[in-house]
Amino acid sequence: MANLLRIFRERHSISQAELARRVGVSRQMMSAMEVGNQEPSLALALRLAQELDQPVEKLFRGDADMKATEKNSLTKVERLMLSNQYRLLEKLHVDDEYDKNHYARLAEIFEAGYTSLYRHAFSRIQDQLPEEVSEEVLSILDMHRAMRFSLGEKPDPAYLEKVKFLGFDANNEGEHLSFAQFFSEGGKKYPEIQIYNSHHSTLPRYRKMLTEWSRMGREPHLTRPQIDSIIEAGTFNH
Repeated sequence: MANLLRIFRERHSISQAELARRVGVSRQMMSAMEVGNQEPSLALALRLAQELDQPVEKLFRGDADMKATEKNSLTKVERLMLSNQYRLLEKLHVDDEYDKNHYARLAEIFEAGYTSLYRHAFSRIQDQLPEEVSEEVLSILDMHRAMRFSLGEKPDPAYLEKVKFLGFDANNEGEHLSFAQFFSEGGKKYPEIQIYNSHHSTLPRYRKMLTEWSRMGREPHLTRPQIDSIIEAGTFNH
């Protein structure tokens, strides 16, 4: 069974052994559940959801939807709807031979049911971003905003560099990076934060910093000692 046990356990800074102790199972069983090799009973799933403060349905995901997607199949009604849309686009681009032929070809693909070619129509549509990823990104950006604004209008440049957001690694944290860029580019929500490709993993550092900020109640107005404590949490090797 697909699940988000490890993600939410780490978000709460709970070790695998500690969570296992709290819900009354062995660490080995907890490890097996996290990788999907062991399914919990309903009672155990409820205890885990309570410990991690998440709804059961969010903590444990079934694989049915993913398997259905992997089959790459569409009903005739869905194919008809897509075909009609592409035929409409074909007529709207009658003066552009390239676009006209492109949409005509896509319509034909769905009309004929060429499943192996569906990807040409869906190539621009990415997989859905898990809600927990977006929540984590926003929490990280909110934390950096709190530290930056708490320094005042004329902060010491050297200290400002210490609270600077370092970005996410495009290779290993691509989902986090793209969502952060969506919210910062064009001044959408975090215009004061520059989003970079860090070229190295930053999530472990941010998660330690978030744990410390959460301990402070995620206070938006921080003192210098509080900011120092958050920064040190991300740099000290526990």
